[in-house]
Amino acid sequence: MGALMRSHDWTRSPLGLPERWPQSLRSIVGLLLNSKFPMFLVWGPELAFLYNDGYRPIFGGKHPAALGRPFAQVWSEIWDDIRPLVDRALAGEATFHENLPLTMTRNGYPEEVYFTFSYSPVRDEAGGVAGMFCACTETTEKVLAERQLRATEAELRKANNALEVERELVKEANTRLSDEGDRLRDLFRQAPGFMAVLRGPDHVFELVNDAFFQLVGHREIEGRVVREALPELEGQGFFELLDRVYATDEPFVGESMRIEFQRRPGAAPEERFVDFVYQPIRGADGQVVGIFVEGSDVSQAKRAKDELQRLNETLEERVAARTVERERAEAELRHAQKMEAVGQLTGGVAHDFNNLLQALTGCLQMIERRAPTPQVQPLVEAGQQAIDRGARLVQQLMAFARRQNLQPEAVDVRDRILGMSELLARALRADISVETMSDPELWPVEVDPTQLELAIINLAVNARDAMPGGGRLRIETRNVPGSGHAGGPGAGDPGAGDMVRIGISDTGSGMEPEILARVFEPFFTTKEVGKGSGLGLAQVYGFARQSGGRVEIDSEPGRGTRVNLFLPRTAKPLAHAAPPGRPAEGATRDLRVLLVEDDPIVGNMVAAALEDVGYRVVRTAQATEALAVLSSGGRVDLLFSDIVMPGEMSGLDLANEARRRRPGLPVVLTTGYSEEVARAEGVRVLRKPYRIAALVEILEAALRA
Repeated sequence: MGALMRSHDWTRSPLGLPERWPQSLRSIVGLLLNSKFPMFLVWGPELAFLYNDGYRPIFGGKHPAALGRPFAQVWSEIWDDIRPLVDRALAGEATFHENLPLTMTRNGYPEEVYFTFSYSPVRDEAGGVAGMFCACTETTEKVLAERQLRATEAELRKANNALEVERELVKEANTRLSDEGDRLRDLFRQAPGFMAVLRGPDHVFELVNDAFFQLVGHREIEGRVVREALPELEGQGFFELLDRVYATDEPFVGESMRIEFQRRPGAAPEERFVDFVYQPIRGADGQVVGIFVEGSDVSQAKRAKDELQRLNETLEERVAARTVERERAEAELRHAQKMEAVGQLTGGVAHDFNNLLQALTGCLQMIERRAPTPQVQPLVEAGQQAIDRGARLVQQLMAFARRQNLQPEAVDVRDRILGMSELLARALRADISVETMSDPELWPVEVDPTQLELAIINLAVNARDAMPGGGRLRIETRNVPGSGHAGGPGAGDPGAGDMVRIGISDTGSGMEPEILARVFEPFFTTKEVGKGSGLGLAQVYGFARQSGGRVEIDSEPGRGTRVNLFLPRTAKPLAHAAPPGRPAEGATRDLRVLLVEDDPIVGNMVAAALEDVGYRVVRTAQATEALAVLSSGGRVDLLFSDIVMPGEMSGLDLANEARRRRPGLPVVLTTGYSEEVARAEGVRVLRKPYRIAALVEILEAALRA
């Protein structure tokens, strides 16, 4: 078919391709027709298929009828799977995919196959994306071999033969790299096997792809002599092999050769096994001018083979392993279906809940209008706070169900974070301390406030899980001027690129580089099954991008993690806050009650009621805060605390510690239900729900006693 393609007049092609092709497309067609490496090109509004001889085995019985047909018709059975990848390429994004599973029909029956490939957009003379170029390798045998952890000698020879063919194809493609420019450099960089081009008798690194850096560790090697760039290879024989290939003009092929790299400074050498070829590169005069290095890291396959030889697993054990893999895939499918069902359910619940909240807020407004007294006002405000909390919950449910768009507004980040203190306290544990630092002149940003809070909560929860033994969570907000920021007094409008940075750091376990590179991928998680969905950091990344900002992450094992969320500054005025409620009437008695209640609405209502009858109230949300008040030496006449509270100390523990520090201090506890009530000796207990009169009566009794 290659000869037929080369002889065909493509300026008048029946495929519907344009009569005048841009130079970029001519270069790609030249590479495609002259290469034995599997490649294809789709072009034009119909995405007509053009492929080379190397791609024919992939087509099977579809050849030659597939030539010129639309992509969606040629691979109709896998179109739904790869269409999102094609759409990304047609949107101008070059992508690389490794071991993608597909089920395709090539010779009359469906086959489960795997491919490693790259999709690169092809632009027309006007610069628009008019097609897509693909270089691919079928990796079905490799994936099946890794899954089964066993391969016969015949299968290994077959894989080696296939590898030899692949090396020849890659070598042929490499000879054209210098003529194809930046586009082919991208293909070279994304190749699944490691590649490098060495120049001259000293073997200077001229080109190196990403897989090569992954093998040797990311270090500055381009433009350096191989002996200086990789000094740890001294004595392993590879320098001598390079010299011999350059001097004799004879290629060298190595299979499963052991090699040691020092991938990080100061680290111990790491053992690897590689299949590779040293191929001489000849100049125009036929003389050797360099060496092309290409190969694959087969360490995992080599170790798997050795393990199989040592263990000599039985057929029954291999079948059991495949069964476990199938069950895992089924569990993932059930999880995805569950997430979709939960999304639909929460959307419906949120809709009905909004109606209930509307009814409640209407009732509160009527009460406020008909009884505008100072005694009623705190209750109305407390009820309105409950409605506001419900509304925020509805917004989170709707966002989870994906039934609303972002609703950005000008937000004061510092005030928003301070307002989240109670929500953060619920999300964290008592053994985690929270520190906040803020620029005193922090700029406003324009974001969806609910999504901002959700992003901060997601980061805080991730930090909590990284500190199982406790630690410190720091939230820091700073202005980050951009390149166009005036910086002088009176500068009103934001400068170009002005950002507000929200930095959230922890003292947790940190992450390895391999995990750090994937943390923003949807559904990627290192947590146990059921402990995390893998969507937290994906939500943070998506929120930052959709808000016009970015997110950066820095982590190192044993040194914790820091996430910086950059949001663009806005010149819009901040939304007006709700007017403050009327102050309570002055106290008629000089008695101070230390109120410990973690629910802010209940706390507000009880505090208002006690102040109405003349008490002075000091409010705290948990036991540790209450102990801090007692330790400060300030006056406290009575302790009134809930029994069930967040943290390690319950209300009963707080009562015992308070009476130890201040003997004779009256203590009253309250609870809706708690098994610890049976341990409450020597203290009065008021059960919820209770009337305010009953509360006052039991407090007075405790004070008299």
